[in-house]
This record gives sequence, C-alpha cells and structure tokens, in this order.
Amino acid sequence: MSLRYFPLRSRRDGSLASRSSRGGTASSGSIVIHGNLRLTVLTQSIIRIEWHPQGLFEDRLSSAVSNRNLDVPQFERFDDSGILRLKTPAVAVDYSGKGSMPDEHNFSVRFDCGGVQGCWRPGLPDSGNLLGTARTLDSFKGCFKQLGQGFLSRNGWVLIDDSGTPVIDKGWVTARTEAGFDWYLLCHGRDYKKALFEASLIFGRQPLPPVWSLGYWWSRYWHYTGAELETLVAEHETHGIPLSVLVIDMDWHKEGWTGFTWDERLFPDWRGFLVRMKKSGLKITLNLHPAEGVGAHEEAFQDLERALGLPHDPLRRISFDCTDRGFMKAFFDVVLGPLENSGVDFWWLDWQQGDRSSMPGLDPLPWLNRLFFENMAGNPGSARPMIFSRYGGLGSGRYPLGFSGDTYANWDALDYLPFFTATAANALFGYWSHDIGGHFVERNDPELYTRWVQYGVFSPVLRTHVTKAHFAERRLWNYPEPYSAIMRSAVHRRYHMLPYIYTECRRAYDTGVSICRPLYYDWPEEDEAYRNMNSYCFGDEMLVCPVTRPVEAETGLCRLKIWLPPGEWYDETAGELLHGGRTIERYYSIDEIPVFIKSGSVIPGQLSLGPIKSGGFDPLSFSIYPGCSGEYTLYEDDGVSNAYPAEKQLRIELNHVAGPCGDELLLKSAAGSYRGFRKAREVEVHFYRKSPPSSVLWDGALLPFSNVREGPCWAYDGNELCVILKPGRVDITRDHCARIESSSVEDSSLNGWRGIMKRMKTVYSLASLAFCGLPGERELADAALTGKRISLCPETLEGEMRRFRERLPGLELILKQLQESTGTARMRSQTAKAQAVFSLLR
Repeated sequence: MSLRYFPLRSRRDGSLASRSSRGGTASSGSIVIHGNLRLTVLTQSIIRIEWHPQGLFEDRLSSAVSNRNLDVPQFERFDDSGILRLKTPAVAVDYSGKGSMPDEHNFSVRFDCGGVQGCWRPGLPDSGNLLGTARTLDSFKGCFKQLGQGFLSRNGWVLIDDSGTPVIDKGWVTARTEAGFDWYLLCHGRDYKKALFEASLIFGRQPLPPVWSLGYWWSRYWHYTGAELETLVAEHETHGIPLSVLVIDMDWHKEGWTGFTWDERLFPDWRGFLVRMKKSGLKITLNLHPAEGVGAHEEAFQDLERALGLPHDPLRRISFDCTDRGFMKAFFDVVLGPLENSGVDFWWLDWQQGDRSSMPGLDPLPWLNRLFFENMAGNPGSARPMIFSRYGGLGSGRYPLGFSGDTYANWDALDYLPFFTATAANALFGYWSHDIGGHFVERNDPELYTRWVQYGVFSPVLRTHVTKAHFAERRLWNYPEPYSAIMRSAVHRRYHMLPYIYTECRRAYDTGVSICRPLYYDWPEEDEAYRNMNSYCFGDEMLVCPVTRPVEAETGLCRLKIWLPPGEWYDETAGELLHGGRTIERYYSIDEIPVFIKSGSVIPGQLSLGPIKSGGFDPLSFSIYPGCSGEYTLYEDDGVSNAYPAEKQLRIELNHVAGPCGDELLLKSAAGSYRGFRKAREVEVHFYRKSPPSSVLWDGALLPFSNVREGPCWAYDGNELCVILKPGRVDITRDHCARIESSSVEDSSLNGWRGIMKRMKTVYSLASLAFCGLPGERELADAALTGKRISLCPETLEGEMRRFRERLPGLELILKQLQESTGTARMRSQTAKAQAVFSLLR
C-alpha cells in the first residue's frame, strides 16, 4: 500500500483557484494512472475518469472543457492487492478492474458532501437531474421543451460525458478518437452553489457582459431604411424611453439569406447612419446567416479571394467552412473586419443550419460561437467582447449572450420562460435574450405584451422583437393606455436597477451563480422550491414571480399562489413585511409585478434614464427595506473593457443597521478604482415602510425637511411611506452615514399602506369615467390623494391614515351606488373592476 497527501491551496476568500489563467493540462500531482484507466482529481468532489483500450489519454482541452489546471486537492491513494482506492474529504473511489473498462461491478464512487451520502457506479441513471437548457426555442408555442443536461441533480451527483466532444489542438478544433471514454463526475450533494462554482473552473466562467447590454434593446424583423430607424430612435427619446442597443435584422444587407454588404437602397449613407447612431449613445448589432458563403456580388469578395490566394472568378461563390482555419481568418479580417471598423459593435449570429459539419463530431454552432467571441476579443483595442447566438451545449456560457430563437406570441410561451431562463443557470448559461413579446404574432394583445415586457425587465436581457407582419407592433407608445404608460414605467424600472443587475452579473462571473436562478439553490431541502417553477431569484436579494396569465375579465385582476421561502420578505406591491415558509394568495392588476425583497436588504440603483455611460452610475440611489439589518456590496468597473478580471474594479460596502431607535445606512469608502472612475456622485437614500422620522442626519449633520426636494434635505413619500435623504453630491471615496431617528407611529399600522394607496388610485381611475355628474367622485378623489397630503405634511400621517380607514365603508357604498346607476355595459364593467380592486383594501 502507498499513501500520498497533497495540500489544497485556496484563494484568500476560501475558494479554489485556477493555477493558470490559460487553463490546460492538469497538474501531474492530480493524476493517477492504473493500467488503461486514468483518474484526475480536479477538486475534492470532481473526478475526471478516462479509459482507453491502449492507454492513450487526452490532455488537450475540448470544446466543452476550458481548464483542468487547478490547484492540487488533498487526496490519498491506496493500492491494495490490485485494487485502486482514492479518497478525498468528499469522495472515495474504488476500482478493481485491473485495467479493464470500468463498469458497475468494478468501479464505484462513494460521496458524502452537501448534506447527501450516496454511491455512484457506471450506468446508474441520473433520474434527479435538474436539467439545463435547450439549443433554441424556435417555433415554441408553450407547455414544455426538451431540455439538456445541467450540472446539478437531486441525486447529489452528475456525470458529464465529454467522450465525443472535439478537442482544441494549437488553438483549432480537431476531431478526437472514438475509442474509450472521457467522463467528469461531479459530486455535490445539495450544495448547488458550490457545484456551479467548481464546474465553472473547468467548463468556464460566464464573462461579465458590457454594462450597456443590460439596457433596453430594440429589435424587429423589418425592411427598415436608415431614415426610418433614425426616426424610431428619436421617437424613443421623445416618449421618454431609454434605448441602449439597436438590433438590425437581415434586411440590412443585399437581398438573400446570406449577406455581408449594406443594401444602399435602404441605407444610402450607411456609414453616416452608424456615426449618428453612435452619437445617440447606441450600440449596433447586425444579423448574420453566413452559411451560404460569400458571393461575387459582395463588396469584400475580391479581397477575400486575394486573402485565400484564389484567382478571380466572378461566377464563384466561396463556401463558408468553419473548419478551415485559413478561411475563417480571412473571413474575419476582410469580410467582417471593415464592418466592425465602421461601427458594428457585435454580431447576431443567427445560425440555423443544423449540427453537422465536414469534421466528424463537430457541431458548427458552439465552434462558431467561440470563433466569433474570440475574434471580437482579439481585435486590436477591442472592447469587452460579446456575441448574440443560440446555445451550443455545455461550455457555451463562456460566450454570452444567448438568442433563444423565434417563439410564438401567446400566454403559454410566456408562462414557460421564467422556468426556462432560471433552469439554464444549471448549465452555467445565465444570459438568455428572448424575443420579448414573441416573434410569431396573430394579433396585437396589449395585456400580453405588457406582461411580457414586465417579465423582460426581470430577465437577463430586455429585447423586444416581432416578425415582419404589417399589423405587428412593438413600439410602446403605440399601445393604448394604461398599457403604454405601464410598459414605459417598467423599462424605467430596468434602468433604475442597473447598478444592482450589474453587481449580480459580476457575482455570476465570480461564483458561477447566474442572476436568474431557481429557488432551490438557496432552499435545497424545501420541496416547494422545486415545484414552484414560475418563481425565481433575481440576484441575491429579490424573488420574482411574473404574471404569465391574463387577468379575469370581471375583476381586472389575476390571482396567483406564490410560495415564499423561509425568512422575512418585503412584498413590494403591498408594502408589507411577510413571514415566509408558506404559500400566499395574491391578486395583481395589470400594472403590478410580484416582487419580494429579503428583509433588511440594501438595493443599489440609479436615477438616470439617459445613455449608459462608463465611469459609474450617477446619480446613485440606495433603497433600504424594512425588517432586520442587512448588507450589500456594490460593484463597479468601466463597464466596457476587459480589465475587470484583474484589479480594475471598485466595490462599496453598504451596511444597513436596524435598531429600536432608528435605522442607519453606512456607506464604506469605495475600495479600488478603474479608468474613468468619478468619485463625486449625487446620492439619494430611500428608507421604505417608515413613519416620518423625528430627525434625519447625514454624516452627523441634521438635514432639513423639504416637500419640494430641493437642496440637501430630506423628504417624505406618503404613498410609499418612504423617507428620502438627498445629501447632494458626495465623495464616495470617503465613509458616509445616513441615519433616521424613529417616531412614535406603530410599525404594524404601516404594513400594507403602499399597496392600499396604489390600489386606491386604481379604484379612482377605473371609476372616474363612470360618474358623469353622479355624487361621490370628489370623495373618491380625496381618498386617492391621501398619500399626497401626507407627503406635503408628514406630521399628519397618523390622522390621515385613521381618517382614510374610517371612510372606507362610505367609499364602498359610493361604488355600489355607482354600479347601480351606471348605464352602459362598458361603464358597468369599469365600475365592477373598481369594486374588485377596492375589496382588496379591506
């Protein structure tokens, strides 16, 4: 028997580290060879298992695996009478095959990790796999889509078979031999977050997308002219809808499925068009279907012939071959390169030509994703690379973003997206971009489109889209009210959340845990976390359950049953602090999105709706939610360069201290820096579900009250029950403290007030059209303005709340009498909806 020990080196934060940023062959200290079997101990819970009849093992990386060069884990090896045994703190491997192929009789791996004990043998089915994602949702109408394998399983282990995956030899793809097998066994128990982190070390981290990619994208399959697109961009500005990315579908190029030359009938001044779009702060992506190659009609045709050493032939079409290294280099250099130099920021690679190529075993899609991404990364002076393409299997998360294809515009398709998007996190694929609104559309449904946009705000990428149908509409301002205003408000919400979203995307890079992920990551022992497929975590602090069903015609409300995980949660719609570990029933109107925030959370935001710029968000806002104390670390970098994996970044610790005499927010001095960093920022701090304070301090100095919110001051929002601190422009490289002193108003009386005020306004809005001189309108209007009066005079809070509740029976009677007096069917319907919403106030 022989015994060997290997120490495990870790990062300062306790996590495992890659020994080389380039990845590559595993350390010899991690490898154990026993006849025709090779075991590589990659981590304490991940074992690579190779067997080859001639003992020929593969050291090259594959299209799925990007790194094996990790610190050597601690493990022991025993050789006992021809039986090989390996043991780490998490797994124990036994092999008695004496060089023969491992099978269920001679090979086993026992594991004890993540709260689960078990044993894996070859051939054991993974019945508990929690799934990954699919290549595309093209033509998806809803219900269910067959999903591929993910890295997580309720069984506590996952086997990844990399045997048939092409390998990378000297930077280029190569078919591997078919003999033998190449497996990766991941044993994680129910510690799903650790499993994803360790998988990301081997199958690749998810790069941080450029910050501008998290804004609003306009996309439509339409034969736009350049002038029409410029008008469209101007209309977004006119209607107060921020825009970050302009997607131009395939009609940008000359007629045909494949094209690389601007159609100057539609874009006579395409260079000037790109310049003007850049001045508007927009990023540009163009659709590509490259499969049919480069024809003689393309501007770059003769340059490509020369680059490939071909004689000129005007009848030739140069075939597109992604396995030909020389062709792909020339294609990027002389076909796409000039377009990129003119202002194209990234490519929409719309590959739909199947999964076979001239190389055995090579699916073109994942290989093209890699080539396009690395080409963008390798351009001199290039910004942070990004592509826009379909999913190509495990390892695809290294090349964001994902295009999920052409879905149908219906409720069933929308209902599936929250589950589909969150589950993709199990495959380290966290950046799906869906056709928000649906591609194939039969009619414009304002309610359906509104709900789809609301979901898009809480998805990785917000990109509206529709097919080439004359009646189809995606311009938010062309929908009737209230839908237009609701969608505009939703897009604004997206921009307000960008500091939080960007921070959570950085966490995805660091930890492997995507911003949209299933509930069972945090509550793996709760069966409800697996059953509730429409709810998901949006970052570390939020739980979202989008409304994906139409409202009831009679009430204008949608009834949902929502499981809240254990703990305390702030119901953002109602303004209510709730105990979790139970299922609640709630009713939602068209302007409401079910969002629940962890008790005591600090959520960073921004107040600007302009173009997303580097240098940090300004003005910054910090929202403090009721309950216990909490903390958060805001992350920033320049948003566009590749410097973020190193030290070109900044973090601000935010600590919320909840006490019996008041609440504090401690902003620690910003740690770090980056190119373009601005240390002076406008700052606002919002304390939610709070009564008017007896005093408000910033850095120990009293702030005066101002109901017009001018100058360094504090203000109060009587609808939100929110104390707002406006200290002005501050230096975020210094420590700061915001403090509010408690008043005497009972905390229990504040619960739910936000929802009451919001719905009272809805009641008045629905009922006001039906009054037509009938009595009671003034009383309803007065009740709806209760929060406004409190905002102007916060000291009236207790009296106004008491007066409002005393008036509820009378208001109910007014609505009943209005219903009885209303003549037309439309007005009766409006009044009935007003009564339904009003019933929720009681």
